[in-house]
Amino acid sequence: MEFDARLANRMKHAEVLWERYTDSPAPRQLDKWIAETLKADRRYGSQDRRFYSDILFSAARYVTLAVFLQRSAVGLSSFFEKSSAERELEIARFSAEVSDEKLLWAAVRSTAAKLVVSLARDALTQPDFMQAELRKFISNRRSVADWTNAELQTVLILHGIPPAWSAPLQRRISVSGWSTEELLRFLRMQNERPPLWIRLNRAEAAAAIEQEFDSRGLQIEWLDNKETAKVTGSFGVYQTEVFKSGAFEVQDWASQQIARSVGAQAGQKIWDACAGGGGKTVAIAAGMQGKGALYASDIREFKLAEARRRCQRAGFFNLRTAAWDGKEFPEFGKEVHLQGGFDTVLVDAPCSSSGTWRRNPDARLRIGDKESLGELVNLQKSLLLKAALKVRSGGRLVYGTCSWCVEENEDVIAAAQFDLTHVTVQKISASLAGAPFVDSDTMFAAQLSLNPSLASGSGGG
Repeated sequence: MEFDARLANRMKHAEVLWERYTDSPAPRQLDKWIAETLKADRRYGSQDRRFYSDILFSAARYVTLAVFLQRSAVGLSSFFEKSSAERELEIARFSAEVSDEKLLWAAVRSTAAKLVVSLARDALTQPDFMQAELRKFISNRRSVADWTNAELQTVLILHGIPPAWSAPLQRRISVSGWSTEELLRFLRMQNERPPLWIRLNRAEAAAAIEQEFDSRGLQIEWLDNKETAKVTGSFGVYQTEVFKSGAFEVQDWASQQIARSVGAQAGQKIWDACAGGGGKTVAIAAGMQGKGALYASDIREFKLAEARRRCQRAGFFNLRTAAWDGKEFPEFGKEVHLQGGFDTVLVDAPCSSSGTWRRNPDARLRIGDKESLGELVNLQKSLLLKAALKVRSGGRLVYGTCSWCVEENEDVIAAAQFDLTHVTVQKISASLAGAPFVDSDTMFAAQLSLNPSLASGSGGG
Protein backbone atom coordinates (compact mmCIF):
# COMPACT_ATOMS: atom_id res chain seq x y z
CA MET A 1 0.00 0.00 0.00
CA GLU A 2 2.86 2.35 0.87
CA PHE A 3 4.47 1.65 -2.53
CA ASP A 4 1.16 2.29 -4.33
CA ALA A 5 0.75 5.60 -2.54
CA ARG A 6 4.30 6.61 -3.44
CA LEU A 7 3.74 5.75 -7.09
CA ALA A 8 0.46 7.66 -7.12
CA ASN A 9 2.21 10.73 -5.67
CA ARG A 10 4.97 10.44 -8.25
CA MET A 11 2.44 10.18 -11.06
CA LYS A 12 0.65 13.32 -9.82
CA HIS A 13 3.94 15.16 -9.65
CA ALA A 14 4.83 13.95 -13.15
CA GLU A 15 1.60 15.59 -14.32
CA VAL A 16 2.72 18.85 -12.70
CA LEU A 17 6.12 18.62 -14.40
CA TRP A 18 4.50 17.92 -17.78
CA GLU A 19 2.26 20.96 -17.36
CA ARG A 20 5.32 23.04 -16.53
CA TYR A 21 7.17 21.72 -19.58
CA THR A 22 4.28 22.49 -21.93
CA ASP A 23 3.77 25.97 -20.44
CA SER A 24 5.71 27.62 -23.25
CA PRO A 25 4.86 28.99 -26.71
CA ALA A 26 6.78 26.20 -28.48
CA PRO A 27 8.34 22.81 -27.65
CA ARG A 28 11.52 23.18 -25.63
CA GLN A 29 14.55 20.89 -25.78
CA LEU A 30 13.29 18.26 -23.38
CA ASP A 31 16.54 16.68 -22.14
CA LYS A 32 18.00 20.09 -21.30
CA TRP A 33 14.77 21.22 -19.61
CA ILE A 34 14.58 18.07 -17.49
CA ALA A 35 18.22 18.33 -16.41
CA GLU A 36 17.90 21.98 -15.43
CA THR A 37 14.54 21.53 -13.69
CA LEU A 38 15.49 18.52 -11.60
CA LYS A 39 18.94 19.85 -10.76
CA ALA A 40 17.46 23.06 -9.42
CA ASP A 41 15.54 21.22 -6.66
CA ARG A 42 17.63 19.24 -4.17
CA ARG A 43 14.60 17.19 -3.12
CA TYR A 44 15.03 15.07 -6.25
CA GLY A 45 17.23 12.07 -5.54
CA SER A 46 18.84 9.91 -8.23
CA GLN A 47 15.85 7.52 -8.32
CA ASP A 48 13.44 10.44 -8.62
CA ARG A 49 15.44 11.94 -11.48
CA ARG A 50 15.42 8.65 -13.35
CA PHE A 51 11.68 8.12 -12.80
CA TYR A 52 10.62 11.59 -13.91
CA SER A 53 13.06 11.63 -16.82
CA ASP A 54 11.70 8.31 -18.10
CA ILE A 55 8.08 9.40 -17.70
CA LEU A 56 8.58 12.78 -19.41
CA PHE A 57 10.50 11.28 -22.32
CA SER A 58 7.74 8.70 -22.77
CA ALA A 59 5.16 11.48 -22.58
CA ALA A 60 6.87 13.36 -25.40
CA ARG A 61 6.96 10.17 -27.46
CA TYR A 62 3.25 9.40 -27.08
CA VAL A 63 1.64 12.81 -26.62
CA THR A 64 0.36 12.85 -30.22
CA LEU A 65 -1.55 9.63 -29.50
CA ALA A 66 -2.91 11.20 -26.30
CA VAL A 67 -4.09 14.23 -28.29
CA PHE A 68 -5.82 11.93 -30.76
CA LEU A 69 -7.54 9.91 -28.04
CA GLN A 70 -8.81 13.02 -26.26
CA ARG A 71 -10.08 14.61 -29.48
CA SER A 72 -11.71 11.47 -30.84
CA ALA A 73 -13.37 10.80 -27.46
CA VAL A 74 -13.35 7.06 -28.15
CA GLY A 75 -11.05 4.22 -27.22
CA LEU A 76 -8.84 2.63 -29.82
CA SER A 77 -10.99 -0.49 -29.89
CA SER A 78 -14.03 1.60 -30.81
CA PHE A 79 -11.98 3.49 -33.40
CA PHE A 80 -10.93 0.29 -35.15
CA GLU A 81 -14.49 -1.04 -35.08
CA LYS A 82 -15.53 1.79 -37.39
CA SER A 83 -15.67 1.29 -41.13
CA SER A 84 -12.62 2.10 -43.22
CA ALA A 85 -14.32 5.19 -44.63
CA GLU A 86 -15.23 6.45 -41.15
CA ARG A 87 -11.69 5.92 -39.91
CA GLU A 88 -10.23 7.76 -42.89
CA LEU A 89 -12.51 10.73 -42.29
CA GLU A 90 -11.51 10.87 -38.62
CA ILE A 91 -7.80 10.59 -39.44
CA ALA A 92 -8.11 13.29 -42.11
CA ARG A 93 -9.88 15.61 -39.69
CA PHE A 94 -7.29 15.04 -36.97
CA SER A 95 -4.41 15.49 -39.41
CA ALA A 96 -5.83 18.87 -40.47
CA GLU A 97 -6.24 19.92 -36.83
CA VAL A 98 -2.54 19.30 -36.04
CA SER A 99 -1.01 19.96 -39.45
CA ASP A 100 1.78 22.29 -38.32
CA GLU A 101 3.83 22.97 -35.22
CA LYS A 102 1.63 25.74 -33.84
CA LEU A 103 -1.57 23.75 -34.22
CA LEU A 104 -0.01 20.60 -32.78
CA TRP A 105 1.55 22.39 -29.83
CA ALA A 106 -1.75 24.11 -29.01
CA ALA A 107 -3.42 20.68 -29.06
CA VAL A 108 -0.68 19.25 -26.83
CA ARG A 109 -1.14 22.05 -24.31
CA SER A 110 -4.90 21.51 -24.19
CA THR A 111 -4.66 17.74 -23.67
CA ALA A 112 -5.12 16.57 -20.08
CA ALA A 113 -1.78 15.95 -18.36
CA LYS A 114 -3.32 12.98 -16.55
CA LEU A 115 -4.05 11.26 -19.88
CA VAL A 116 -0.58 12.02 -21.26
CA VAL A 117 1.26 10.77 -18.16
CA SER A 118 -0.95 7.68 -17.83
CA LEU A 119 -0.28 6.77 -21.46
CA ALA A 120 3.43 7.38 -20.92
CA ARG A 121 3.44 5.04 -17.92
CA ASP A 122 1.61 2.33 -19.89
CA ALA A 123 4.22 2.55 -22.62
CA LEU A 124 7.04 2.11 -20.09
CA THR A 125 5.50 -0.79 -18.17
CA GLN A 126 3.87 -2.80 -20.99
CA PRO A 127 6.36 -4.24 -23.50
CA ASP A 128 3.63 -4.88 -26.10
CA PHE A 129 2.07 -1.45 -25.72
CA MET A 130 -0.15 -0.79 -28.76
CA GLN A 131 1.19 -3.85 -30.59
CA ALA A 132 -2.12 -5.76 -30.45
CA GLU A 133 -4.00 -2.87 -32.05
CA LEU A 134 -1.23 -2.42 -34.60
CA ARG A 135 -1.17 -6.08 -35.59
CA LYS A 136 -4.94 -6.12 -36.07
CA PHE A 137 -4.82 -2.99 -38.18
CA ILE A 138 -2.10 -4.15 -40.59
CA SER A 139 -2.86 -7.90 -40.65
CA ASN A 140 -4.48 -7.98 -44.10
CA ARG A 141 -2.88 -4.92 -45.65
CA ARG A 142 -0.86 -4.68 -48.83
CA SER A 143 2.81 -3.85 -49.11
CA VAL A 144 3.62 -0.63 -47.28
CA ALA A 145 4.54 0.97 -50.62
CA ASP A 146 0.85 0.74 -51.55
CA TRP A 147 -0.64 2.03 -48.30
CA THR A 148 -2.93 5.04 -48.49
CA ASN A 149 -1.87 8.20 -46.71
CA ALA A 150 -4.62 7.63 -44.10
CA GLU A 151 -3.30 4.13 -43.38
CA LEU A 152 0.24 5.39 -42.88
CA GLN A 153 -0.99 8.27 -40.72
CA THR A 154 -2.93 5.84 -38.54
CA VAL A 155 0.19 3.78 -37.90
CA LEU A 156 2.18 6.94 -37.15
CA ILE A 157 -0.39 8.10 -34.61
CA LEU A 158 -0.28 4.71 -32.88
CA HIS A 159 3.47 5.28 -32.48
CA GLY A 160 2.95 8.82 -31.19
CA ILE A 161 4.27 10.46 -34.36
CA PRO A 162 2.39 13.46 -35.77
CA PRO A 163 0.57 12.55 -38.99
CA ALA A 164 2.17 15.49 -40.83
CA TRP A 165 5.33 13.38 -41.09
CA SER A 166 3.55 10.88 -43.36
CA ALA A 167 4.49 12.58 -46.65
CA PRO A 168 8.27 12.70 -46.05
CA LEU A 169 8.17 9.19 -44.57
CA GLN A 170 6.33 7.88 -47.63
CA ARG A 171 9.16 9.25 -49.79
CA ARG A 172 11.74 7.54 -47.58
CA ILE A 173 9.87 4.24 -47.85
CA SER A 174 9.87 4.57 -51.63
CA VAL A 175 13.50 5.68 -52.07
CA SER A 176 14.92 3.12 -49.64
CA GLY A 177 12.52 0.34 -50.62
CA TRP A 178 11.54 -0.41 -47.03
CA SER A 179 9.29 -3.39 -46.43
CA THR A 180 6.38 -3.30 -44.01
CA GLU A 181 8.50 -5.05 -41.40
CA GLU A 182 11.36 -2.56 -41.85
CA LEU A 183 8.99 0.38 -41.51
CA LEU A 184 7.42 -1.04 -38.34
CA ARG A 185 10.86 -1.74 -36.89
CA PHE A 186 11.89 1.84 -37.66
CA LEU A 187 8.77 3.25 -35.98
CA ARG A 188 9.10 0.97 -32.97
CA MET A 189 12.73 2.05 -32.53
CA GLN A 190 11.69 5.71 -32.43
CA ASN A 191 10.10 5.03 -29.04
CA GLU A 192 13.16 3.25 -27.65
CA ARG A 193 16.26 5.10 -26.51
CA PRO A 194 19.28 3.84 -28.49
CA PRO A 195 22.24 2.33 -26.67
CA LEU A 196 25.36 4.22 -25.78
CA TRP A 197 28.01 3.93 -28.49
CA ILE A 198 31.71 4.75 -28.19
CA ARG A 199 34.45 5.22 -30.78
CA LEU A 200 38.13 4.65 -30.08
CA ASN A 201 40.56 7.50 -30.57
CA ARG A 202 43.51 5.15 -30.33
CA ALA A 203 43.34 1.48 -31.33
CA GLU A 204 45.89 0.45 -28.71
CA ALA A 205 43.53 1.64 -25.94
CA ALA A 206 41.05 -1.22 -26.48
CA ALA A 207 42.57 -3.46 -23.81
CA ALA A 208 42.61 -0.71 -21.18
CA ILE A 209 38.99 0.17 -21.97
CA GLU A 210 37.92 -3.47 -21.63
CA GLN A 211 39.74 -3.79 -18.31
CA GLU A 212 38.28 -0.70 -16.68
CA PHE A 213 34.78 -1.27 -18.07
CA ASP A 214 34.80 -4.81 -16.70
CA SER A 215 35.84 -3.52 -13.26
CA ARG A 216 32.97 -1.00 -13.37
CA GLY A 217 30.34 -3.57 -14.39
CA LEU A 218 30.03 -2.20 -17.93
CA GLN A 219 29.49 -4.62 -20.80
CA ILE A 220 31.08 -3.87 -24.15
CA GLU A 221 30.23 -5.25 -27.60
CA TRP A 222 32.82 -4.45 -30.25
CA LEU A 223 32.12 -3.73 -33.91
CA ASP A 224 34.19 -2.53 -36.88
CA ASN A 225 37.45 -4.25 -35.90
CA LYS A 226 37.31 -2.87 -32.37
CA GLU A 227 36.92 0.73 -33.52
CA THR A 228 33.32 1.02 -32.31
CA ALA A 229 31.47 -0.50 -29.39
CA LYS A 230 28.02 -0.65 -27.83
CA VAL A 231 28.15 -0.20 -24.07
CA THR A 232 25.59 -1.27 -21.46
CA GLY A 233 25.60 -0.92 -17.70
CA SER A 234 24.71 1.64 -15.06
CA PHE A 235 28.12 3.19 -14.35
CA GLY A 236 28.69 6.49 -16.17
CA VAL A 237 31.34 6.12 -18.87
CA TYR A 238 32.24 9.81 -18.50
CA GLN A 239 33.55 9.00 -15.02
CA THR A 240 36.00 6.37 -16.22
CA GLU A 241 39.73 7.06 -16.30
CA VAL A 242 39.97 5.84 -19.89
CA PHE A 243 37.48 8.48 -20.99
CA LYS A 244 39.27 11.22 -19.07
CA SER A 245 42.52 10.20 -20.75
CA GLY A 246 40.95 10.64 -24.20
CA ALA A 247 41.01 6.96 -25.17
CA PHE A 248 37.51 7.12 -26.63
CA GLU A 249 34.60 9.42 -27.47
CA VAL A 250 30.91 8.86 -26.86
CA GLN A 251 29.38 9.03 -30.35
CA ASP A 252 26.33 7.39 -31.87
CA TRP A 253 27.05 4.68 -34.43
CA ALA A 254 25.26 6.53 -37.25
CA SER A 255 27.18 9.71 -36.52
CA GLN A 256 30.40 7.73 -36.74
CA GLN A 257 29.47 6.67 -40.27
CA ILE A 258 29.34 10.29 -41.45
CA ALA A 259 32.83 10.89 -40.06
CA ARG A 260 34.02 7.65 -41.60
CA SER A 261 32.79 8.82 -45.02
CA VAL A 262 35.46 11.54 -44.90
CA GLY A 263 38.14 8.84 -45.22
CA ALA A 264 40.63 10.93 -43.25
CA GLN A 265 44.29 10.00 -43.59
CA ALA A 266 47.48 11.23 -41.95
CA GLY A 267 48.90 14.35 -43.53
CA GLN A 268 45.75 15.47 -45.33
CA LYS A 269 44.15 18.89 -45.22
CA ILE A 270 40.49 18.64 -44.19
CA TRP A 271 37.78 21.16 -43.36
CA ASP A 272 34.82 20.29 -41.12
CA ALA A 273 32.68 23.22 -42.24
CA CYS A 274 29.72 22.80 -39.83
CA ALA A 275 31.48 21.25 -36.86
CA GLY A 276 29.09 21.98 -34.01
CA GLY A 277 30.49 20.58 -30.76
CA GLY A 278 33.14 18.60 -32.61
CA GLY A 279 32.06 14.96 -32.36
CA LYS A 280 32.88 14.28 -36.01
CA THR A 281 35.86 16.64 -35.84
CA VAL A 282 37.53 14.42 -33.24
CA ALA A 283 36.75 11.32 -35.32
CA ILE A 284 38.41 12.95 -38.33
CA ALA A 285 41.42 13.92 -36.20
CA ALA A 286 41.72 10.29 -35.08
CA GLY A 287 41.81 9.20 -38.73
CA MET A 288 44.52 11.76 -39.45
CA GLN A 289 46.53 10.45 -36.46
CA GLY A 290 47.09 14.04 -35.44
CA LYS A 291 49.04 14.77 -38.63
CA GLY A 292 48.11 17.28 -41.32
CA ALA A 293 45.87 20.33 -41.10
CA LEU A 294 42.35 20.01 -39.72
CA TYR A 295 40.05 23.03 -39.71
CA ALA A 296 36.70 23.23 -37.94
CA SER A 297 34.11 25.95 -38.43
CA ASP A 298 30.66 26.75 -37.12
CA ILE A 299 28.45 29.82 -36.94
CA ARG A 300 28.46 29.43 -33.12
CA GLU A 301 31.92 30.19 -31.76
CA PHE A 302 31.19 28.69 -28.34
CA LYS A 303 30.72 25.32 -30.03
CA LEU A 304 34.23 25.53 -31.46
CA ALA A 305 35.66 25.86 -27.95
CA GLU A 306 34.08 22.48 -27.18
CA ALA A 307 35.64 20.99 -30.34
CA ARG A 308 39.07 22.25 -29.28
CA ARG A 309 38.68 20.87 -25.78
CA ARG A 310 37.65 17.43 -27.04
CA CYS A 311 40.53 17.22 -29.51
CA GLN A 312 43.02 18.25 -26.86
CA ARG A 313 41.71 15.63 -24.42
CA ALA A 314 42.19 13.01 -27.14
CA GLY A 315 45.74 14.20 -27.74
CA PHE A 316 45.19 15.71 -31.21
CA PHE A 317 46.75 19.15 -31.59
CA ASN A 318 46.46 19.79 -35.33
CA LEU A 319 43.01 21.44 -35.09
CA ARG A 320 42.46 25.06 -36.07
CA THR A 321 39.06 26.69 -35.61
CA ALA A 322 37.39 29.65 -37.27
CA ALA A 323 33.79 30.88 -37.21
CA TRP A 324 31.90 30.64 -40.52
CA ASP A 325 28.43 31.94 -41.32
CA GLY A 326 28.20 30.21 -44.70
CA LYS A 327 29.21 33.33 -46.60
CA GLU A 328 32.71 34.84 -46.46
CA PHE A 329 35.34 32.14 -45.98
CA PRO A 330 37.57 32.09 -42.90
CA GLU A 331 41.30 32.61 -43.31
CA PHE A 332 42.89 29.28 -44.10
CA GLY A 333 46.62 28.56 -43.85
CA LYS A 334 49.13 28.87 -46.66
CA GLU A 335 49.35 25.08 -47.00
CA VAL A 336 45.68 24.95 -48.04
CA HIS A 337 46.07 27.65 -50.68
CA LEU A 338 49.27 26.13 -52.09
CA GLN A 339 47.48 22.90 -53.06
CA GLY A 340 44.39 24.73 -54.34
CA GLY A 341 42.03 23.79 -51.54
CA PHE A 342 41.31 20.97 -49.12
CA ASP A 343 41.63 17.25 -49.80
CA THR A 344 38.17 16.81 -48.24
CA VAL A 345 35.47 19.14 -47.00
CA LEU A 346 32.68 17.85 -44.77
CA VAL A 347 29.37 19.69 -44.69
CA ASP A 348 27.39 18.22 -41.79
CA ALA A 349 24.48 20.51 -42.52
CA PRO A 350 21.82 21.99 -40.20
CA CYS A 351 18.69 19.87 -40.61
CA SER A 352 15.32 18.86 -39.17
CA SER A 353 17.05 16.38 -36.79
CA SER A 354 14.41 13.76 -37.64
CA GLY A 355 17.09 11.10 -37.32
CA THR A 356 17.55 11.87 -33.62
CA TRP A 357 13.97 11.35 -32.44
CA ARG A 358 15.08 8.40 -30.31
CA ARG A 359 17.21 10.69 -28.14
CA ASN A 360 15.18 13.87 -28.67
CA PRO A 361 11.48 12.92 -28.88
CA ASP A 362 10.46 16.58 -28.67
CA ALA A 363 12.00 17.05 -32.15
CA ARG A 364 9.11 15.12 -33.72
CA LEU A 365 6.75 17.85 -32.48
CA ARG A 366 8.59 20.50 -34.52
CA ILE A 367 6.70 20.20 -37.78
CA GLY A 368 7.95 22.61 -40.38
CA ASP A 369 5.57 23.83 -43.06
CA LYS A 370 6.55 23.74 -46.74
CA GLU A 371 7.96 27.24 -46.56
CA SER A 372 10.22 26.57 -43.57
CA LEU A 373 11.34 23.24 -45.00
CA GLY A 374 12.14 25.00 -48.26
CA GLU A 375 14.25 27.56 -46.40
CA LEU A 376 16.13 24.78 -44.61
CA VAL A 377 16.80 22.90 -47.86
CA ASN A 378 17.97 26.10 -49.53
CA LEU A 379 20.42 26.65 -46.67
CA GLN A 380 21.71 23.09 -47.02
CA LYS A 381 22.24 23.55 -50.77
CA SER A 382 23.92 26.92 -50.24
CA LEU A 383 26.37 25.56 -47.67
CA LEU A 384 27.22 22.58 -49.85
CA LEU A 385 27.81 24.63 -53.01
CA LYS A 386 29.82 27.27 -51.16
CA ALA A 387 32.01 24.72 -49.38
CA ALA A 388 32.67 22.95 -52.69
CA LEU A 389 34.70 25.99 -53.77
CA LYS A 390 37.31 25.03 -51.19
CA VAL A 391 37.79 21.46 -52.44
CA ARG A 392 40.96 21.00 -54.48
CA SER A 393 40.84 19.46 -57.96
CA GLY A 394 40.39 15.75 -57.47
CA GLY A 395 39.32 16.24 -53.86
CA ARG A 396 36.21 15.04 -52.09
CA LEU A 397 33.08 16.75 -50.82
CA VAL A 398 31.15 14.91 -48.10
CA TYR A 399 27.59 15.85 -47.16
CA GLY A 400 25.81 14.60 -44.07
CA THR A 401 22.69 15.23 -41.99
CA CYS A 402 21.05 13.73 -38.92
CA SER A 403 17.81 13.43 -40.88
CA TRP A 404 16.11 10.60 -42.76
CA CYS A 405 14.10 12.97 -45.00
CA VAL A 406 14.76 12.55 -48.73
CA GLU A 407 14.18 16.28 -49.26
CA GLU A 408 17.19 17.09 -47.06
CA ASN A 409 19.42 14.35 -48.41
CA GLU A 410 19.10 12.74 -51.84
CA ASP A 411 17.33 15.80 -53.25
CA VAL A 412 20.11 18.12 -52.04
CA ILE A 413 22.77 15.86 -53.57
CA ALA A 414 20.91 15.72 -56.88
CA ALA A 415 20.69 19.52 -56.93
CA ALA A 416 24.39 19.86 -56.09
CA GLN A 417 25.39 17.54 -58.93
CA PHE A 418 23.42 19.77 -61.29
CA ASP A 419 24.52 23.12 -59.84
CA LEU A 420 28.26 22.45 -59.47
CA THR A 421 28.93 23.65 -63.00
CA HIS A 422 32.67 24.34 -62.54
CA VAL A 423 33.46 20.65 -62.04
CA THR A 424 32.28 17.22 -63.07
CA VAL A 425 30.79 15.56 -60.02
CA GLN A 426 30.93 11.83 -59.43
CA LYS A 427 28.72 10.45 -56.66
CA ILE A 428 30.73 7.75 -54.93
CA SER A 429 28.10 6.81 -52.38
CA ALA A 430 24.95 8.11 -50.74
CA SER A 431 22.99 6.23 -48.11
CA LEU A 432 21.23 6.22 -44.76
CA ALA A 433 23.00 4.74 -41.76
CA GLY A 434 21.43 3.38 -38.60
CA ALA A 435 17.81 2.55 -37.78
CA PRO A 436 15.97 0.46 -38.84
CA PHE A 437 18.98 -1.77 -39.59
CA VAL A 438 21.31 -0.82 -36.72
CA ASP A 439 20.28 0.04 -33.16
CA SER A 440 21.24 3.70 -33.38
CA ASP A 441 20.07 7.07 -34.66
CA THR A 442 19.41 7.48 -38.40
CA MET A 443 21.74 9.67 -40.45
CA PHE A 444 22.69 10.28 -44.07
CA ALA A 445 26.08 10.59 -45.73
CA ALA A 446 27.11 11.15 -49.33
CA GLN A 447 30.56 11.35 -50.91
CA LEU A 448 31.11 13.44 -54.03
CA SER A 449 34.35 13.40 -56.01
CA LEU A 450 35.17 16.53 -58.01
CA ASN A 451 36.66 15.27 -61.26
CA PRO A 452 40.25 16.55 -61.65
CA SER A 453 40.27 16.51 -65.42
CA LEU A 454 37.51 19.11 -65.74
CA ALA A 455 37.84 21.04 -62.47
CA SER A 456 38.81 24.66 -62.84
CA GLY A 457 39.24 27.12 -60.03
CA SER A 458 37.75 24.80 -57.42
CA GLY A 459 40.12 26.13 -54.77
CA GLY A 460 39.00 29.71 -55.27
CA GLY A 461 36.50 31.81 -53.45
